[in-house]
Amino acid sequence: MAISRPTMFPAHRMRISLLAVLWTSTPLAQAMDDVTATSLKNYGGSYSSACQNPAAPRLAVGPNSLVFAHGGQSITGREVLAAYSYFGNTAPAGFVVAFISQIKGKEQMTFLVHEDPRGRYIQIENENNKLSAFLGPARLAAQYRRCDGPPAATVAPPAPFSYEVFATPQFKSQFALIVAPLRQVAWLTRMEGPNSQIARVKVGNKEYLRADLCKPHDCHDYNVLFLYAPQRNVLYAQVHQKGQVTLLGDPPRAEAAALGRLWTAQFRSP
Repeated sequence: MAISRPTMFPAHRMRISLLAVLWTSTPLAQAMDDVTATSLKNYGGSYSSACQNPAAPRLAVGPNSLVFAHGGQSITGREVLAAYSYFGNTAPAGFVVAFISQIKGKEQMTFLVHEDPRGRYIQIENENNKLSAFLGPARLAAQYRRCDGPPAATVAPPAPFSYEVFATPQFKSQFALIVAPLRQVAWLTRMEGPNSQIARVKVGNKEYLRADLCKPHDCHDYNVLFLYAPQRNVLYAQVHQKGQVTLLGDPPRAEAAALGRLWTAQFRSP
């Protein structure tokens, strides 16, 4: 986890900065990672301000990321930390846990999980940053209720996360063929780290799945974006390592350009 994030809390929550001091303790860091992983599993799923309305804003709590989606736009938070003592001794009624994540531009996106007689819901914390200004008062004030299933029969199921594709034998086989130039890069070859949902994209008249991954605790400087066509056994990648870019899979010119555009949109867009 990036230890600088807790210092960004407002003054009335500065007690969370104690985590930054304790984070240098490896056993504690591992324990907190375990707590976060368990919490994300327990409270994972799809949430919406109106589950039966496919056009309503939606939140997704994944195994290692938070997602806000509305109107064709999405914001992904990575490097998630679970904070049960987020409010200290002044927690509001029904508060369960805060999921604190890092988004592009070194800002935070925090989901506050609550429970009431109607069930579980999430509110997005007003961080008084660019994200809060973008979301606006209505979306910040909304209660995003847990949606146990698709809100309507006509709504497509949510896209899988990248890690689900990485786990398939076909992807593993294709990845092994292209990763040789960077086989010494441990975070890449292990294929373990924050990732977001798959997106379907077109390059010319060819369809691909866009997937991504980044190095744990250092998403901004070490990351990779994939273009994958399982039906054609094709896999291309752009790997970014602190400003150094490597293309894998020998992508054609159009695919190489698309990788660059998609990488910028995923990892550098405001």
